[in-house]
Amino acid sequence: RHVVMLHRALFGSCERFLGILLEHHDGVLPAWLAPRQVAVLPVASEHEPWAREVVALVRAAGMRASAVVGDASLARRVARAHEEGAPFIVVVGAREVAAREVTVRGRDAAMAIDAAVAHLAARCAKPRVA
Repeated sequence: RHVVMLHRALFGSCERFLGILLEHHDGVLPAWLAPRQVAVLPVASEHEPWAREVVALVRAAGMRASAVVGDASLARRVARAHEEGAPFIVVVGAREVAAREVTVRGRDAAMAIDAAVAHLAARCAKPRVA
């Protein structure tokens, strides 16, 4: 976690407010405001093509997403995505590739890609102001 404290007068009230907001919430932003709304994690390297296709579908629905690939274990990549403040983590493995599904962490059940994108879009939507 990073702690940000703005003391200089050349920062305006908006910057100070954002700094205080980030500090108060430990850098975790609501889904509609998070820099990366959806982190897509393939279980193994052979699942990366489906993970990248999922990222493309999520981005096409208007959300900010990226694939988290690498040599680190799945558990380490999940932990890193949590540390970076990704509100939603989507895991894809052999079963998901075969069925063209994804598993959204927290729901712990495989979902069809269309249903998953609709679910994530609803959860990442900006709040309505009355």
